[in-house]
Amino acid sequence: MKFFHYFLLCQIGVIWSFDCPTLPQGFKLVKTSHKCLAIRFLEPSERQFMTAKAICQNDLDNGQLIDLESQHKMEFIMTIMNFVNKNPTIHRGVDMNGKLFPGFFIDFSTLTQNGIIRYFWPSGREVEPAQIGGPDRTDLLFFVLKDDGSPSGLYSGENESNIGSVVCEVPSLLKCPPTPDGWLGVQSNSVCGILRPLKEFERTWMGAKSACESVPGMELARLTNNENIVFNIVKVINQNKELFEIEGDPTVKPSFFFYETINLSNLDIDKAGLAIIGQKPKFITGSQPITGTLCFLKADSSQGDPHLLHYIPSSGKYICHDLIGEAGQKFILYKDLLTNVIIAGELRDDYYFGKIIISSLFFNHTISANEVWKARETFYYEKKLKIEVLSLNEIIITVNNGQSGKFIIKKNSNSIHLSYLNFHIIQMNEKRSGGIFGDIANKKYEFFERVQRNSMAAVRIDGKTFTARITERDHLFCWLLPNKAVFYPKATRDYILD
Repeated sequence: MKFFHYFLLCQIGVIWSFDCPTLPQGFKLVKTSHKCLAIRFLEPSERQFMTAKAICQNDLDNGQLIDLESQHKMEFIMTIMNFVNKNPTIHRGVDMNGKLFPGFFIDFSTLTQNGIIRYFWPSGREVEPAQIGGPDRTDLLFFVLKDDGSPSGLYSGENESNIGSVVCEVPSLLKCPPTPDGWLGVQSNSVCGILRPLKEFERTWMGAKSACESVPGMELARLTNNENIVFNIVKVINQNKELFEIEGDPTVKPSFFFYETINLSNLDIDKAGLAIIGQKPKFITGSQPITGTLCFLKADSSQGDPHLLHYIPSSGKYICHDLIGEAGQKFILYKDLLTNVIIAGELRDDYYFGKIIISSLFFNHTISANEVWKARETFYYEKKLKIEVLSLNEIIITVNNGQSGKFIIKKNSNSIHLSYLNFHIIQMNEKRSGGIFGDIANKKYEFFERVQRNSMAAVRIDGKTFTARITERDHLFCWLLPNKAVFYPKATRDYILD
């Protein structure tokens, strides 16, 4: 008989953007979709690999030399290209066929075998030789930005003194909620996560999905735009190998179900996943058992009755409030400022959302909790807006091809078995979002704990301070605020759809 250890990964907070820290003098902040980068020009005496690495570690709070393996290659190149264009005084010391280009120190290690130098990423995985340019192989690997139209990338065969800049990584200001007992935490700059073993009855895609949704606020993970956390999952698993050892079959590796699998028509939803094989993540299909699942704990959600919950990534705290209104009133939950798509929730006489209205300039559709939804049906599809039914209880809304946002409508039942609708955010570009969720995501927050047991807490929102009460909702501690505080400087009436 074979015994397997199964595990569950849940990610806390779908974060659509993140804040980077203030850097010391001499560093310049550069932000990608997943990283906070700090670039510093080096004095001639500092142009050595070990010195550059020490600058990242010693001059920055939890800084480290950049690991290019986990970067999106083209995004990184375009980000550095933009930086170089804005900083024309950058040192250009790398000579390529008579042209001088800026070089950047990056993190790596080497191993020489039989006179051949091999390069490795910080993870221990080998850098593919085909990725490395340059006429010679030396102990130095660096990045060259070629702004003449020729390919930028990794190079060797250059003196350290010719590399004039260093790229460091620094943690974002995202603060994750405490890791629960019995779980392992994992975090990237934009996503928080936890891992735990799966039970036997959870070992299918639907079982994994149900396991996520059995915990308030969680949903099966969507890896799109969140691939960066995969590298950190590898580290966590390999640091805790004893928890994931599989007795009786060493060929079966830890692996995860994730949401996108259901949309890949050529894959069996019970036979596809993300496997962790040694130091390498790999997408798998076939007969290998899927040993775990990936989940997100939603950052923002409207949870019936009509409680609204919002995760504030800069502080790692939740704020909550009650959406008070009259039966039949429609509240603008989200508005895309680019396409003018609006998603609104209509209150019933029991103050649950009974209908969700999606509208744009030429389209208006109402989704009702009392309707029977047909799986795989598409209500509407065009470039600016797509509405499709995922299951009997889930509808997904995609705005502007996902560049503005993706949202889930879920059908639930209350204690007397009446259906109502919940509205959840998968991802949202808050810079061009309005409505209740968009406006709340764009504000600045400061939290002040209560000093005495019976005293009130406080939250400063965009410079104005409001009293709050720390309470528990849906098994999460949140800072309960009145609507006048949450909507400041607007009022409740500003979110009512005429």
